[in-house]
Amino acid sequence: MNKSQGDCYFWGAIRHSSPSRLYPTPNLSAPNPPINTTMPIAPITGRLRKRFFTDITIALTIGFAGGFSWWHFYHLPIIRKRDAYYARLEARKD
Repeated sequence: MNKSQGDCYFWGAIRHSSPSRLYPTPNLSAPNPPINTTMPIAPITGRLRKRFFTDITIALTIGFAGGFSWWHFYHLPIIRKRDAYYARLEARKD
């Protein structure tokens, strides 16, 4: 083959090779290699199941504490101010 003719070794090898050489069939009768079952780091499993009640208790406690704080330290004072404003307005009308 001559490079001036536009051929190269790679395409010539593909053109003249048989399909079985290009795409070899896998040997299905060969045994599977052993699977490595040891892991470098132990998997983290069962955390939710083991600490389920603890996680739920902590979440509910934080939620109720936040709700209580919002209701008593933010919502009720604003409602008291509003009620006082309308009470004064009503007193001026009379």
